[in-house]
Amino acid sequence: MDLRLRAEYSFHKFTNAEKYDSGVLLFQELRFLISKNMKNYLRICQYHTEDIALYMYENDLDGIMLNSLFKGDGIFYYFLMKYDLWQHYSLQFKFSQKLWKSENGYSEELKNNLNLTNKIKIQIEVDF
Repeated sequence: MDLRLRAEYSFHKFTNAEKYDSGVLLFQELRFLISKNMKNYLRICQYHTEDIALYMYENDLDGIMLNSLFKGDGIFYYFLMKYDLWQHYSLQFKFSQKLWKSENGYSEELKNNLNLTNKIKIQIEVDF
């Protein structure tokens, strides 16, 4: 079992506009083995930014490199499973969900103010 924590604070001052922006990104990741053939990853991320964007590297299916962009206020998490079936076969599965506040500000009906995205990825890999 492996636990990773990360906190990032970014600050940018615009010299021409006499303004500054900042942002915070926090995440924790848990990596654990159920058996020697199965690796699991669980990551939970919370972010808050103004006009700047923050980037985070994500573990993904083999062969995919992913750097996610975060802007505004939100929560993001994913679960990734990599399972070696046999000597030359592996199965990989990833579920991710992002919940963020839309830019039109707060309203009395919070459900109209939130956006939700779900992604499911499945990959079967065969080594020759």
